[in-house]
Amino acid sequence: MSQREYDVLLASVPAPIAIGAALGTVSSLPLMLAIGVGSLLASLLVGFAMFGLTP
Repeated sequence: MSQREYDVLLASVPAPIAIGAALGTVSSLPLMLAIGVGSLLASLLVGFAMFGLTP
């Protein structure tokens, strides 16, 4: 994996949290649940970046 692809992966970490917050705001889902699921997905991306694809 090139350095640019690794940077894109790390830059995409906040996206699941932001999407969860947006869904929790505009839908009937509880906001804390939506942000929690987004945070779980973001932590999976961090784990993958740290242990799956090292730079």
